[in-house]
Amino acid sequence: MKHTYPNTNTQTPAAKLLANRASRHALARSIACAALLALPLVFTGTANAATLTWDANTGTAGAQDGNGTWDHNTTNNWWDGAANTVFDGQFPTVDQAVFGSGGTGTVTLGSNLRTGGSGITFNDAYTIDTNGFQLGGQGGSNIIVSSGAGAVTISGTGTYNTFTAGTSIATQSGGDSLTISSQI
Repeated sequence: MKHTYPNTNTQTPAAKLLANRASRHALARSIACAALLALPLVFTGTANAATLTWDANTGTAGAQDGNGTWDHNTTNNWWDGAANTVFDGQFPTVDQAVFGSGGTGTVTLGSNLRTGGSGITFNDAYTIDTNGFQLGGQGGSNIIVSSGAGAVTISGTGTYNTFTAGTSIATQSGGDSLTISSQI
């Protein structure tokens, strides 16, 4: 036996098309508005962060290894690839620090500092003396000792802090060593 059911849909095919089109446009507008509202969240925090190389001799063009004081926004002993600049070591910009362009040195902290997600990279042997200040980084593996760098030491009466819980603080490659003797 065949059953017939009454047609309860009184919309014409043209009305159905308009209703579906209006729904699609409303959805598209909602998605576009949500995306525009989210843009400021995407671009906050690291818009001005830079990768900077230690420059102990600012009188000579380019990055020069050697001894000196690393501080926040005071001394322009960092090379950005074009000119010397200061290191922004406070949230939200938190620059990345690179030590070693062919030589070694001892760097003493002159203020509390924080590095960005890529942290501190050592291409050559260096000693960082925390000098009673805090040195920290965000993200995992924020101390990187490159293969062939030699011995790297972070020591002093200050502390080294990692700002992302549950992540490793260091990676190293080759037979090179990293010693952290300040509090972690």
